[in-house]
Amino acid sequence: MTSSVDGLVSGLSTSSMITQLMSVEAQPQNRLKAKVTTAQTAVASYQSVNTKAAALKNAGDALSQLSTWRSIKATSSSTSVTASTSSNLNSSTGSLTFNVTALASKQSTTMKVSTTLVDSDNDGKTDNPTP
Repeated sequence: MTSSVDGLVSGLSTSSMITQLMSVEAQPQNRLKAKVTTAQTAVASYQSVNTKAAALKNAGDALSQLSTWRSIKATSSSTSVTASTSSNLNSSTGSLTFNVTALASKQSTTMKVSTTLVDSDNDGKTDNPTP
């Protein structure tokens, strides 16, 4: 069993002084711990970016494979259009052609708006214009 008689003879609170000195001595270590935490956060962020960049690279690699594109089938919503694809894996990239038979035309709408302001009840305020 330990008993303490803090400052009994000297009148000083020695335990408080020791606690404060320990706190002062621990400050460099606390700053170092904070730097380590910041560095660990940065490393985790870089690893996340690296993982996402690797996933993007893998997706790009998959897109560059001819077999990826061979699984696509051509379709058309029109019964008058025939759509077809080549199943030959050794064939080179072909061309795509659209025949435009008609162009869309523009549309414009006009509406007559009265620009004459009227004070029909003579109250000094203009009434809402009527079309």
